[in-house]
Amino acid sequence: GMGAPGSSSETRFRFDGVADPACDQADVYAIGGVSELVASTVSGYHATIFAYGQTASGKTFTMEGFEYQSDRANRPVANLQTDAAKLGLIPRAIHELFSCAAAAGGAGAHMRVRMSYFQLYKEQIYDLLASSLPADRGPARGPKRGLRLRWAAGREFFVENLSEYEVASPAEALELFRLGVAHKAMAETHMNAASSRSHCVVQLHVDSLDGPHGSTLASGTLSLVDLAGSERQPKGVEKSANMVDSVEINRSLFALRKVIVALSEARRHPHVPYRDSVLTKVLKGSLGGSARTLMVACISIADEAADESLSTLSYAARARAITNVPRVNADPKLSEIRLLREELSSLRAEVVRLTALLSDNDEADQAAAPFGSFGALLAPTACAAAPGNSGGGAGGHVPVPQLRADSGKGSGMAGSGMVGSGMA
Repeated sequence: GMGAPGSSSETRFRFDGVADPACDQADVYAIGGVSELVASTVSGYHATIFAYGQTASGKTFTMEGFEYQSDRANRPVANLQTDAAKLGLIPRAIHELFSCAAAAGGAGAHMRVRMSYFQLYKEQIYDLLASSLPADRGPARGPKRGLRLRWAAGREFFVENLSEYEVASPAEALELFRLGVAHKAMAETHMNAASSRSHCVVQLHVDSLDGPHGSTLASGTLSLVDLAGSERQPKGVEKSANMVDSVEINRSLFALRKVIVALSEARRHPHVPYRDSVLTKVLKGSLGGSARTLMVACISIADEAADESLSTLSYAARARAITNVPRVNADPKLSEIRLLREELSSLRAEVVRLTALLSDNDEADQAAAPFGSFGALLAPTACAAAPGNSGGGAGGHVPVPQLRADSGKGSGMAGSGMVGSGMA
């Protein structure tokens, strides 16, 4: 809650878990139930984890865990050799994702993991694993123009020409993650010595394959999002590059808040303004869509941040009221083919079983009657027909019934039965 306990100014909120300042990174990972989200991704579900809050509230540390230092140009640079115990949700999720994929592979499944990493800077998308970085924030190489965000039926919004790397181990994925962290936009502000100036998105795509090099049966994506923090500019400060960044960040976060409000009050807001911002387009599947989503609301304990903390908690409580409908992302045609193959395999096994059963029964019958059961039934017919000649013996003429195919109801078996009665 916010405010003095028991006072009229106290505001209470309800969440699925709370991590106090004494919690470490492992505690936050466990409280958030990240393991369950990672496992669902391997099963073909989409899952999203994003950190939300004002600047300097600990979002980047929660997601990455890296410590930042100033370089010679007084720009914040991540220390990529941070102690493993301090690593955040992203590195821990990467390790667990490969553990789950290995377990699925041990159960007979064929898994493939692909990774991408991009940032949203000034409403432009830049590939952090390629050379399409903004010239004023990244390496000198590469065009300043960002990538396009496209929409397609069945895919929703996606980043066109975004590079994806197939990774075979956590070490490979973490190496790419460190590369992207080194390229993202960071700056020092009056509130934070190492402030993220862009929204960063790590995506891990997990494909379940029909064989080592077969078609994709199901595909889940784990999106790990470190949102830039909102920041109020102090009065009397001259316009600067950081102020322009803050305006763009606040604008995109305002669009995100409108989406959260519309989804949490669906009856009052039938229209959800996803298209108001690139950020909300990217997060469309995570908010009110088919993904399983975890929002990590980060707040500052500083007294001057009380208003921003109250706002963060309010929107987080609204986000908790949003209902997603998770579903497995599988190609219906490939799923049908897989089911038909499984059914065919089952039918073949049943044919083999029945063939073996019939073979055993035939052997048992031959052992009991060497001439066959039907041959033994026909033998009395010939014996009974012999006395039918004229001038029979003392027994006189014995009429033999004629067997006809069209003799009426039950002719075949009735004829055989009648022959047996004549012999008696």
